[in-house]
Amino acid sequence: MTSARSIQNPGRRDLIAAALAAGALSYPIRALAAAYPARTITLVSPFVAGGPNDIVGRIIAESLKDALKQPVLVDNVTGAGGLVGTRKVLVGPSDGYTLLIGAAYLVTAPHLYKAATFDPAQDLIPLSPPIESSLVFVSAEHTDLKSLIESAKKSGKPIRLASPGAGTLSHLGGEMLRLAANAPLVHIPYRGIGPAMTDVMGGHADLLIDGVSSSLPQIRDGRLRALAVPDEQRNSLLPDAPTTAQLGWPSVKVRAWNAIFAKAGTPADIVELLTTEITKVVNRPEITSELKKRGLDPSPLAAAAFKQRLAVETAHWKSVVQSAKITLE
Repeated sequence: MTSARSIQNPGRRDLIAAALAAGALSYPIRALAAAYPARTITLVSPFVAGGPNDIVGRIIAESLKDALKQPVLVDNVTGAGGLVGTRKVLVGPSDGYTLLIGAAYLVTAPHLYKAATFDPAQDLIPLSPPIESSLVFVSAEHTDLKSLIESAKKSGKPIRLASPGAGTLSHLGGEMLRLAANAPLVHIPYRGIGPAMTDVMGGHADLLIDGVSSSLPQIRDGRLRALAVPDEQRNSLLPDAPTTAQLGWPSVKVRAWNAIFAKAGTPADIVELLTTEITKVVNRPEITSELKKRGLDPSPLAAAAFKQRLAVETAHWKSVVQSAKITLE
């Protein structure tokens, strides 16, 4: 009798209906996660092919397809300094089939562009440790960064700083140098690293901050000179290049990184599977060796700890942007 009265109770019926509805909604998510992956996975790279972001994505994709038994494709969705590709992931479903090959723009863009309304620490889930890469100040006509700055101060002729675009790490690193060394820098943004590097090699610009991975061939064949690395330690691929700390500017520290992300809300077991398999791929000796040859260095930082670092870096770059008074549309 008690059971019958409970079922006939309207409040009780509402609770049962709500529980059944919740179960019905969660069942497809559980079923999806259990069957994952059942089709092609896309890694969205928000930059052009050939750069560090694209290189990292393709190296990981090639090995990940064997681990997951499904095709893993890299899709270059470019524009707006990485924001177009990022938006494609953020407006899509949280199902683990469309992932992002993100980079340091994720922690700088929210302070530079009104359109960058995301918070990387809240809206994205890291699936891999950051794969880091050093940057380097390069020039075709100059051999010493400190002498270049002192000469420019005396002559009153500004240093022409090329970058692959406004708001990039190259641009922001130059602004950090300007503040730390009181350097008379004039920023010249280009449409990508290719045109910027071409003008530096042609003597139309004095200085460029580029990734070691992409500038190394030009340094080795003598078309560019490595003047300094914006870091605390020298780069093993450029042992003769001093650090900015050694030159007296320890605050000028810029490192690039790339990592794989899923959209927040992706089922936990899919996140766990992807994190495990991607980390295995990155830690394979042959993959690590291939990355290091390209100037890319897998970090020992776990994906979960990387999430905390994102919040720290976001706050750091907010301070840099405000100090340099950089405003972009």
